[in-house]
Amino acid sequence: MRFLASDLLEGRGTGTRGHVIAAEYVATQYEAFGLEPGANGSYFQSVPFRKTSPIPGQSAVTIGSMSLVWGVGFANGGDPLREDARADGPVVYVGYGISAPSQHYDDYARVDVKGKIVAYFSGAPESFPNDLRAHYSASLVKLENAASHGAIGVLTLRTQLDEKRFAWERVTRQNKLGSMNWLERDGTPHATFPQIGATATLSRAGFR
Repeated sequence: MRFLASDLLEGRGTGTRGHVIAAEYVATQYEAFGLEPGANGSYFQSVPFRKTSPIPGQSAVTIGSMSLVWGVGFANGGDPLREDARADGPVVYVGYGISAPSQHYDDYARVDVKGKIVAYFSGAPESFPNDLRAHYSASLVKLENAASHGAIGVLTLRTQLDEKRFAWERVTRQNKLGSMNWLERDGTPHATFPQIGATATLSRAGFR
C-alpha cells in the first residue's frame, strides 16, 4: 500500500505512466503469490476508454442576464457523448434529487421536470442509513434519476459541508483533469444519459 500510494506513481490516473507501473507491480505480486492469470492467460485486460475534458474558455452557465465564469461560478467536466453539450430551459429545484421508495422519500413527487434543468444539492438526507445515504449521494444515481424524470440538464449545488470537506479549488482542479467512461461493445460510453444535454456544478458564489 505504501508503494501504490507513493507520489512516485503520480496519482495512478487511468492510462498514465503511474497507472501502468502500479498494474505491473500488482501483477508481479500476484505471480509471486502463485496466482494464475485470469484474463486469457494474462494478468492484464485491455479496456477501451473515452476521455473527456472541459474547455473552460468555451464553457458558460447563463441564468437570466447573468453569465457565470468557469472556475469562479461553476465547473464542469466535459461530455462523453458530444463535443458541444448544451441545455436550455427553465430551472426547477428538486432538493437532493433523490427518489428512495424504501425510505418513503421522493424529491420529484408532484414536480414536473420534463424538458427542464434540475438543480439539486449534493449528498442525501441525514435521516437515511449510512449505506443508503452513500448510494443515493452518488452523482451517477442522481443523473439517472433526473433523466428518468425527463430532465434535460443538471446543476449540482454545493452545501456548506462540501465547502468544509474539500475546497472549490480542488473541484476545478479535478474537473480540468477530465474523466473517463469505458466503452461498451457497440462503442457507446458506459453510464451515460443522452437526454441530459449538459451538467455543471455551481460554486457557493455561483449558487448565491
